[in-house]
Amino acid sequence: IGLSGGIDSSYLTYKAHELGLRPLVFHVDAGWNSQEAVNNIARLIDNLKLDLFTEVIDWDSMRELQLSFFKSGVPHIDAPQDHAFFATMYKFAEKYDIKYILTGANLSTECVRNPKEWMYYQSDSRQLNDIYSKYGRGKKLNFPTTNIIRHKIYLPYFKNIKVVRPLNMLEYNKNDAVNLLTHKLGW
Repeated sequence: IGLSGGIDSSYLTYKAHELGLRPLVFHVDAGWNSQEAVNNIARLIDNLKLDLFTEVIDWDSMRELQLSFFKSGVPHIDAPQDHAFFATMYKFAEKYDIKYILTGANLSTECVRNPKEWMYYQSDSRQLNDIYSKYGRGKKLNFPTTNIIRHKIYLPYFKNIKVVRPLNMLEYNKNDAVNLLTHKLGW
C-alpha cells in the first residue's frame, strides 16, 4: 500500500488490516511531508503492527526539479513529486516481485478532474529531463525516474504488476474515515 499519511491512504491501510491483510506499507518522502502526516503514518504502523518501507528522495534534487517546473509555467507543477512516487513504488514492487499495489486513489474524493489539456503523464522522464535542462541549474540530479512505456505497458503487461483502488469498491465517506481513524488510532 502506498501511504502518504493523508485520509485516503490511511483509511485504506486500516481497512486492509481490518480485512485480514498484512500489507507492506510503502511511503515516499519527497521532502514535503507535514509533521501531521509523519505522525499519522507512525500511529498507523505502530497500532496496526505493520511493516513500513520508506524511500527518501534526495532533497536537493527534488527542490531543483520542483523549482524548474515552477519556472517552466506548466500547470502540473507537482509532477516531480508524483514522478518520484511512481518510479520508486514500481521499482520496489518489481524488485520484490510484488504483484499488487493498493492505492487510496478513489472516485469518491478525487472524481473532479482537471481538463486533459492541463494534465500530463507524471511518469514521463523525457518531459522531466527536458524541463530541467531548460530551467534547472544543469547539475546532475540524484532522482528516481520512470517512463510512460515502462509505467503503462512493461510493468502491468510484462511484469504483471497491477494497481488496485479498493476504496472504489467500499462504501467510503471521508468524514466517517477521519472519525474512525481519530478514535481508533489517535490519527
